[in-house]
Amino acid sequence: MQGRYRSVWLIYLVVGVVAVATYEMTPGIARDWVTPGVIGLSALLMTTIGIYVFRPRAPAVWILLAAGQLAFALGRILFASQGRVEHGSPFLSIGGACYLSGYVLVWAGLALFVRARAPSRNWTALIDAAAITTSFALAAWLFVMSSIAHDQTLTSAGKVISLAYPVGAVLLLATALRIAMGASKRPPAYRFLIGGGAMLLFADTAYLAALRGGTLSSGRVIELAWLGSYLLFGAAALHPSMKTLSLTNPERLPRLTPGRLGILAGAAIGAPALLTIQYIRGVPLEIPVVVGSSALLVLLVIARMAVIVRGHETHGAELEKKGAELTSELERRSSLDPVTGLANRSAFLSRLGATLSARAATPPAILLLGVDDLQLVNESIGRTAGDELLRAIAERLGRLLRQGDTCAWTGAEFAVLVEDVTVEPPVAVAARLVKALRLSFPHSHEHETTIGVNAGVALVDGEESAEALLQKAEIALSRAKQVGNGSVELFEAGMHTAVFERIVLKGQLERALAEGQFVLNYQPIVEMNRGGLWGVEALIRWQHPERGLVPPDEFIPLAEETGLIVPIGDWVMKEALRQAAEWNQTTSPRPFTVTINLSRRQLGSPDLVDIVARAVEEAGVDPAEIVLEITETALADDADSALRTLSKLKALGVGLAIDDFGTGYSSLQYLRQVPADIIKIAKPFVDGVRATDSDEYRVANAIVHLGEAFGLRTLAEGIEDREQFDRMRELGCELGQGYYFSRPVPAEEITPLLAFEREAMAA
Repeated sequence: MQGRYRSVWLIYLVVGVVAVATYEMTPGIARDWVTPGVIGLSALLMTTIGIYVFRPRAPAVWILLAAGQLAFALGRILFASQGRVEHGSPFLSIGGACYLSGYVLVWAGLALFVRARAPSRNWTALIDAAAITTSFALAAWLFVMSSIAHDQTLTSAGKVISLAYPVGAVLLLATALRIAMGASKRPPAYRFLIGGGAMLLFADTAYLAALRGGTLSSGRVIELAWLGSYLLFGAAALHPSMKTLSLTNPERLPRLTPGRLGILAGAAIGAPALLTIQYIRGVPLEIPVVVGSSALLVLLVIARMAVIVRGHETHGAELEKKGAELTSELERRSSLDPVTGLANRSAFLSRLGATLSARAATPPAILLLGVDDLQLVNESIGRTAGDELLRAIAERLGRLLRQGDTCAWTGAEFAVLVEDVTVEPPVAVAARLVKALRLSFPHSHEHETTIGVNAGVALVDGEESAEALLQKAEIALSRAKQVGNGSVELFEAGMHTAVFERIVLKGQLERALAEGQFVLNYQPIVEMNRGGLWGVEALIRWQHPERGLVPPDEFIPLAEETGLIVPIGDWVMKEALRQAAEWNQTTSPRPFTVTINLSRRQLGSPDLVDIVARAVEEAGVDPAEIVLEITETALADDADSALRTLSKLKALGVGLAIDDFGTGYSSLQYLRQVPADIIKIAKPFVDGVRATDSDEYRVANAIVHLGEAFGLRTLAEGIEDREQFDRMRELGCELGQGYYFSRPVPAEEITPLLAFEREAMAA
């Protein structure tokens, strides 16, 4: 229904404007009675329609306004029917009673309007409206009301009735100003309402002034203003925005804009200005009224200043409070890591320094917990997943720590300050945390990564700074990372030198790859039954220009940490395949297998399959003569992704071997899932096969039978003597390698072995 009436207000306004414009051309009786009556009553009708259609929340506002318009219209008709008063004051009549009741009704409607929109007091708007109203009331008194009050020809009742008109106008002005001074939103209905009120005030004020001055006969403009006020009141009620006018709408705090300041300044100087005008006119100055009005204006100005000052004080107090809260929050945030929510390095050092300064009877200890492969997670899965992992570890740490222990994230490791070392030794605390923090981290709907932690522990030794103690823990953690597998290392004095050498070595590692300092050695793999050469395993060595041959266990972990293991692994792949192609073309009597180790980072690289395919193609070797070795721990990092990569490698035609089988956490599970060809029995089990009643013998026997059950070949690594060889062959192991057969040797020492085997086969 509301949609059909959205433009009715415009039609009504256009028709009404045309009617008002033709007012002067209307014959006398119609002009005096019909036109004002019809237009006045139309406002009542339009308001009734607006209330019915738009259903405002406070219909009483509009009912009172409509009743007021009806009273004004009836008053105007009755005044016209009784004849125009040529001189004297308004007289007591039914028309006068109707007209005066219109003031009361319209004022009540506007008052309800203010109450509905702004239930709370808006003192600023109230004071501003009162100041302007006071100045207007003074003008009304001096130019209209004073002459009525001092008119000796009027009876007391006549004076009261005559004064009621300007008083009603002043009240309407005060209420309208209160609405205007506090309005935060001014929809069209609001503007029509205020415009109608302004026209009504103008018409009534001008009417009274003309009546007292005897110039009423020239008041056609007044008639037009009255008619215009009816139209605007009706348009306000018909406009769709009338529905929102009576809704609660928190008023804005009025700003002291230049326009408002100018209006208030004009009101403030109104009293002396009007006094000057009266003096020039030569009429009585009405000193008591002017002084009283001036005093009231001064009080209002003081009240306005008090409100402003109070507002600034309140605002200042709020700003001060918010500033203190913000400062506190910034201080708190500056001491917290944004990812984990734990204390950051700076806050941890501050707490550690305070603890050291307290010189407790039992010195504190600090633990540093390093997360394995955090950088690998960030690089392969994404920084978001890495942050989720850190939050998961931080949450678990919070549950594991004892009361009184402080935990922080230093930007690279988790740090724990253990102040009470008497209840549980710090190394034992670290071991407990390392064990509890091994977790499977789900990083998608399908994948998860197994995460491990290593720990470094530092104890207070004499007087040392917080930085020095933390550095000790970092050195101990560095040593723990070298050992790996959830190691816990306590700082010892000799670690300084080892760490320094490690740092130097790490810096030289990248240059070693660029300058060709790496070489490959090859360890033979033999067939256990016939004793012939089956293949070789390619093993990298670093020929350092100053230190000589650097063992792999010294530089491979560094290469893993720095990420250089990937380009180094690519070089190993290309060099081993080049050498395999050379052997197969010149020396090997039959297909000859080369096994190559894949690092955990290589297996996690999305480019691994392309790299292997390109290397095989460039070398021109048969993929079936290549075996790639992976460890169970590499599979555990991201099993699903690793299995997909291994399936793609298998599709290239290369062989796959599971290295160090039996040392992982889910050997049987991976044996079922990995498309492997060979399982390599780890050296610890081979070492113990001499005793047939040992656990190692039983494990080795079980692995061989598992291989047979799954159709896989078994290879025993680390065979060092004849007894181990015999035992593994008795168990049914097909392949073997170790110092018993040969140490890793350069490629040129493998060539004679192949030549000898070729001659033996020819014979």
